[in-house]
Amino acid sequence: MADVMEIRSRANPRYKELKQWQRAGASAPVLLVEGVKLIREATAAGLRPQALWTTPACDVTFNCRTYQVPAEMYGAVSPTRSGNAPLAVFDKTPLLKQKPPSQGRFLLLDAVQEPGNAGALIRAATAFGFDGVIYALPGCSPFHHACIRASAGTVFHTHHYVLSEEALALWLRENALPVFGADGSGRALGGIQWPADLVLAMGNEGHGLRDSVRARVTDLVAIPISAKVESLNVAGAAHILMYAVQNAR
Repeated sequence: MADVMEIRSRANPRYKELKQWQRAGASAPVLLVEGVKLIREATAAGLRPQALWTTPACDVTFNCRTYQVPAEMYGAVSPTRSGNAPLAVFDKTPLLKQKPPSQGRFLLLDAVQEPGNAGALIRAATAFGFDGVIYALPGCSPFHHACIRASAGTVFHTHHYVLSEEALALWLRENALPVFGADGSGRALGGIQWPADLVLAMGNEGHGLRDSVRARVTDLVAIPISAKVESLNVAGAAHILMYAVQNAR
């Protein structure tokens, strides 16, 4: 069992550093994961916690440095403000990959903003056997605490590629993967022949796919829906399309 160091002062340098990371959110140099279930998902994926923060009421320990703080101090650094200790600190670099490969199936999130949507999309991509998720900036980070929670921990079990709009445009030009974009003006889903390797591009919640992505799209795909509904939520549409891709295989 790990030794537990009690911290009672908000001026403690380790506590102040944790608070800085919590304020930085997804841009912090480390990954903050709260709750026993999610921490166990992260360790099951091969990540090892650098440190664990608990409260006197929380008796959970992992094999790492453990700091115990009063409940009110923990609440000030909780990413979710829930006070649901424990909170683990991980190195997030093993999850981030530099550049997507030229083979495989990838979900592209083109400036998708909502962490809840991104988390649901990550979960579905993992469930339907996609090889990774590409994030075109500006957009939600896969390491936003709400995204981690919405993914139910599957964020730790897939590869993530975060690219600027320019870097994405260059990668799309350089590789031969066909790109299928979700769009209401596209061909009906039932008429699409899905290849083994592809990129499935989902656009921003309000504006859809950007012109730089549309310029590289092989085919636009539309999901037939009732005229009473203007469009589907991006996560709901992606679930349908990824199921169709998996079913074709």
